Amino acid sequence: MYPILIDIQQFSVLVIGGGRIATRKVCGLIEAGVKPTVIAPNFSDTLLTAKKSGKVLLRERSFQYGDTTGFQVIFICTDNPAVNQAVLNETTPRQLVNDTTNQSNSNFFNMAWIK
Repeated sequence: MYPILIDIQQFSVLVIGGGRIATRKVCGLIEAGVKPTVIAPNFSDTLLTAKKSGKVLLRERSFQYGDTTGFQVIFICTDNPAVNQAVLNETTPRQLVNDTTNQSNSNFFNMAWIK
């Protein structure tokens, strides 16, 4: 691994999952100026509030084949191993993928904020 900082505002970002970990990732993305797309059957109250203020796009459904198409950065944040694997199966080497449940499936990691 080689540590870098990126201006993530330039990238299309997808988060799979709507729970605690996904919420933490989305809040950080919003603070960085990103309007992420989040796919999950259920969302935290924080994510629902962010949707009302137009800061996030929520797709209230389960992950489907083809959902990663067009996204450059993908965060996998579910507690369902089958869903996580399905996401990994369709990602490409040109996408940055962070599987929050299994670092060995990730090609990048993000850390706490540096200000």
